[in-house]
Amino acid sequence: NDDGSVNVDKSAELIGDIQNDLPELEKVLIDGVPKQIFKIGERTDNYADENPIYPGRVLRSGGTCDQTGRSWDGVSTVIRQLLHIAVTETSELAIRSLDDAHNALDKAVSSDAEKIIRSRYQEASIYFDECLKTGELPVLKIALGSNSSNGKREDPFYTNKTY
Repeated sequence: NDDGSVNVDKSAELIGDIQNDLPELEKVLIDGVPKQIFKIGERTDNYADENPIYPGRVLRSGGTCDQTGRSWDGVSTVIRQLLHIAVTETSELAIRSLDDAHNALDKAVSSDAEKIIRSRYQEASIYFDECLKTGELPVLKIALGSNSSNGKREDPFYTNKTY
């Protein structure tokens, strides 16, 4: 349902289909409106902040990087986006070691972080400004859930059935 609650009747119907060896569906029409189907246990509203310098990795509670053990709390979204762009789009910033990561975070928490980062990663700065105009800046959010990015469960004991 739109409010995040479970549509019990439709869920029971879909479970019955699976128990009868019918293939799983990815969407279903409810009152003429297409709705995405989620597996039991998946949360559709569960997002975490993406680590700006380690793309695809989430920041843990308190904004803590799982590589450096340091927190990104207090670092503005603009700074995070600039660093992310420098890593992923312009390749001006290469994180090859923990020392590289610590140096990037040191710049991010400095009092004049934006000035330092924009002057150091000039292509990223220009790219950021272009994306700002077009509304295409990186969101830096990752959906959490039971599925990996390739859509398969990360559970070696999974029986290929979902209910």
